[in-house]
Amino acid sequence: MTWWQSILLGIVQGFTEFLPVSSSGHLVLAESLFGISEDAGNLMFYFVMLHFATALAVVVGLWRPIRSLFTKTNWKTLLLLVLATVPAGIVGLLLNDKVEAVFGSWHWLWIFFLITAVLLLVTEFVCKRSKRVSGLNNLIDETNPAPQIKWWQALVMGGAQAVAVLPGISRSGSTICSGMLAGGDKKSVADFSFIMSIPVILASAVLEMIKIESWSGIDWFQVALGMCAAFACGLLAIKWMLAIIRKVNYKWFAVYLTLLSVLLIALQFAGVA
Repeated sequence: MTWWQSILLGIVQGFTEFLPVSSSGHLVLAESLFGISEDAGNLMFYFVMLHFATALAVVVGLWRPIRSLFTKTNWKTLLLLVLATVPAGIVGLLLNDKVEAVFGSWHWLWIFFLITAVLLLVTEFVCKRSKRVSGLNNLIDETNPAPQIKWWQALVMGGAQAVAVLPGISRSGSTICSGMLAGGDKKSVADFSFIMSIPVILASAVLEMIKIESWSGIDWFQVALGMCAAFACGLLAIKWMLAIIRKVNYKWFAVYLTLLSVLLIALQFAGVA
């Protein structure tokens, strides 16, 4: 992997982590398109570190809501964050090897991209019909920046995050959509979705570090380049996604993912994939 490939992968990760298009799926595609032939273990570690950079972007971009979680008034929300992390933690521990095997091929990506597209369309249709597009909720305390989520919404979003370990299933898209379909306010759901990625990404980073057999095979300069690019682009993507959520306008992302799925199917029939 060259230095410019590491930067491009960082840009891909940063922009797609918080947009509902699946960063992991796009990383797998980018890996194939760029012809990257790194050791599988080192490449997986690199991908995890790119996710770690976007987790840092969440901390910076949503510092006020995150800080407010550690107050006496919001301790319940902090517990809900733990609850929402459990499903992905279980999947990561029990099925980690199987999930990593999926990252080695883009044969099934078109199915997962299509699933994400359908979820986005269903969410937009349901939310607009139920008039939740305004995002108003009389129970929201505007003076409290912490996400205000019910326990069942947190559990549903946690389950969606567990499914989204598969490349092509958007983590932000599935968690935000599931939270909104469960009746959550879109601003709180979005903030909670981004924040709940932090513990899962940190745990993944620790696991990948434990599995590294030889640290000498890792090019830390390339890792740093990719992380810087992912962090900067992640901050921009967070702001864009929060603006998009105000309108619940997901159809163009769904169209993009559908066209991408069709393209991948065509490439497979042509013998390219």
